[in-house]
Amino acid sequence: MLWILACASKEDLSTSPSNTSENTAQEEKSIAAPLKEEPPQKDTIVVSGFSTPESALYDPHFDRYIVSNINGGPLDKDDNGFLSLVSPEGKVTELSWISGAEHNYDLHAPKGTAIIDKELYVTDIDTIRVFDLDSGDHVRNISIEGAQFLNDLFAAGNTLYCSDMNTGLLYQIQHNSQPTIFYEGLSAPNGISGRGQTLSIVSFKEPLVTRIKMDGSFSEQIPTPSGGLDGIVLTIDGGYLSSWDSSSIYRISPSNELSTFISDVNAPADIGWDSKRNTLLIPLFKKNELLIVSSKDKDR
Repeated sequence: MLWILACASKEDLSTSPSNTSENTAQEEKSIAAPLKEEPPQKDTIVVSGFSTPESALYDPHFDRYIVSNINGGPLDKDDNGFLSLVSPEGKVTELSWISGAEHNYDLHAPKGTAIIDKELYVTDIDTIRVFDLDSGDHVRNISIEGAQFLNDLFAAGNTLYCSDMNTGLLYQIQHNSQPTIFYEGLSAPNGISGRGQTLSIVSFKEPLVTRIKMDGSFSEQIPTPSGGLDGIVLTIDGGYLSSWDSSSIYRISPSNELSTFISDVNAPADIGWDSKRNTLLIPLFKKNELLIVSSKDKDR
């Protein structure tokens, strides 16, 4: 087992239109506190062997981590994407658990993941693919007309929210219903998380976290020290953001104060949160690794 952290520069994955909606309201931005440095984290497990890992998700039903592997370009329809299973101790228990190349369904470039009941939802360019959480069998596809770069997913009860980084749209998919546009005009929306009656969406293009109420109205924007934001998770004690531009993980407090939780991490992608152990899951997009990092934060 290795205990390392590394650094590299960011490469843009996509271009996206700038934010165009709610301009007046969005000028009223929350001001983040000056950036603080937290003590270096020592309890870190490094898991290797992945292929362009984009997201990591804690599965509370089977107490394991699910890692999506693009295994190529993020928009390539090459049917060679796969999902891996990892134990909380850092052992890859099944590298190619769900695989497009090995089964009779398509899985091109899997990115964001979410769980509702015993079903796993996975974004795949312009489609959301649904799998049985127990067997890994393919259940169905959810096609989204006009989608270009579906990225992250967040489940609130039986409702899914999905970002499209190219079109600036946030979709809502209610149980057994067709996808609808929930919010538009976001700037390269990437990771999504939520708490209470508010969703938080990070931008890959601008150093901003945008918060939207569950009724679809704008709430606030929080500036961040750097852009290239990829993932976000929220906890009782605040949450975490990943930034490609600064090769860092930021911690955000309940009062929107930002501090550097980890620095010198190479292309930190869509982070996850193990609510049982209070650990942060950080896929390293370019290094083909997963970091499992202990946190002082409480259960989500």
